Amino acid sequence: MKKTLSLLLALSLVLSLFCLPAAAAGTNEISVYLDGQRLTFDQPPVAMNNRTLVPLRAIFEGLGATVDWNGEKQTILATRGDTAIMLQLGVPSMAKQVGNGAIQYIQLDVAPLAMNNRTLVPVRAISEAFDCQVLWDGAANRVDISTAGDNRMVFNPMQNPDIYYGNAMFDGNTLYFSFVRRTQVYVYDGVNLQAFNAGGTPMNILPRDGKAYYYTAGGQVVYCLDTATGERTALFNQSGELDIEEIYLYRNYLLVQSTHQIHAINLDTRQSVLLHDDAAITSYLFLACAGGKIAIVDTGGFITKPNEVPFTLRFADPDTGESQVVFTTEEFPGSLNYFHAADGSGVYLRLGDESSYHFFDIETGNEQAISTDEFEEARIAYNLANDITWTPDWYYGSNVNSGVRRTSRDGSGMKEILYSGADCYYLTNNQSKVVFLQSPGATKAGASSFGNSSVYIMDLNGNNVVEIINNGESGTGTSESTGSSSENSTPQPTTCTICNGKGWVDCPVCHGSGASVSGGNCLFCGGGGLRQCSSCHGSGTLYPHV
Repeated sequence: MKKTLSLLLALSLVLSLFCLPAAAAGTNEISVYLDGQRLTFDQPPVAMNNRTLVPLRAIFEGLGATVDWNGEKQTILATRGDTAIMLQLGVPSMAKQVGNGAIQYIQLDVAPLAMNNRTLVPVRAISEAFDCQVLWDGAANRVDISTAGDNRMVFNPMQNPDIYYGNAMFDGNTLYFSFVRRTQVYVYDGVNLQAFNAGGTPMNILPRDGKAYYYTAGGQVVYCLDTATGERTALFNQSGELDIEEIYLYRNYLLVQSTHQIHAINLDTRQSVLLHDDAAITSYLFLACAGGKIAIVDTGGFITKPNEVPFTLRFADPDTGESQVVFTTEEFPGSLNYFHAADGSGVYLRLGDESSYHFFDIETGNEQAISTDEFEEARIAYNLANDITWTPDWYYGSNVNSGVRRTSRDGSGMKEILYSGADCYYLTNNQSKVVFLQSPGATKAGASSFGNSSVYIMDLNGNNVVEIINNGESGTGTSESTGSSSENSTPQPTTCTICNGKGWVDCPVCHGSGASVSGGNCLFCGGGGLRQCSSCHGSGTLYPHV
């Protein structure tokens, strides 16, 4: 009763802020599957504002939750285990409480509504509130819910922070991408091409459910772009004090990794938590996600002073920032292989080149020695679940001199050229399409002009090649967008004041000498003494933000 009253009070605080949104239901039939079994409803699911709504009792009972309906207040209280959520008709907000913890307020894209004497609720928000995985197949109009939870970590393995001529990723069959330093996010659904104002050159675009998450080159602001409305929201802004290197999506969290810090942004509450801030300037950070926790490897200061800063593996709570060190060593051998279990049960770690393999249970932190075969089997399962370049039979890539290719996963090493041509750069693929950039200037350090550049899409066998965009003009098979910004509004560059237009700066570790204090080449710059400028990313020029 105490939890019911507290949630009701919490929800009532936001009632005056919202009203029932006007929206039209979709006409195509939507199917919903729970752990592989199709759910039946007396009121069919409907689509509104890019969200699927289903009758509340069927979905809650399917998830194993108990439901209480208050007709007077028109509120819904659902509990499963120690998790309770409360919603109200017409209110695009949900209150969630786990145990006796703090109440979270979660903004909904569409409010619960009444239709044909049934109350409909947004299926994704409800399912994810109870830590379930939700997948949407737009081509089949199908929702798949897994009560095992979502153990995928969404990232772009082809993202390189030292270049920003383009990056791309699919969400289902819809492609999100950037193009030659322009300040737009492009969205291609196989027929139409749209362009949206990104607020800067978008790096590392991660799409989910019609939203694109990315950070901007130079500005270091993390944005969420809603492609249904064109609205762009700043989720994380450190005023340029952080050099962001990577972002990841895991469940309802966006993880932001800089050179020495890791932050977790709760996408429901928009609150950020600092998870790690101990990294030495000469260390590297690696992330994995399992069982609702963030597993962080800090390699320590091994590059110049191997034993000065210890190597650590810690498990962190993305809501509180609290962490537990589960492994440490003073003698890091200088290389590692690190990933999480595909089922979310823990993380795998190999240190150095010796046959020493470890598994760490995410719940207990206990360490277990495993065999080479067990490690390799787990690595393949991880790649199939998380690495977009992998399919069951191939993994995809490119060679700047020969074109786009794929390599067989059967161990034979067989390679096939799918698109023959110079200056090609693989961008992304899904289970049916491959996307790549062809540009004479994009793959050359310090390039300030890209020449005749195009983004192409083709099937996995290299057939049916379609040009999506060509130097700002739509390619064949596409139609122009009325998106929220002009595709041709390319900002004029200015000379980078950090590197004085050179595109390169002295290595901050060896100070330009190219040598490590322990002998041999500096591992941070490879012995060259130079690193690409983090301000202009090697171009020598800066593009002002819109």
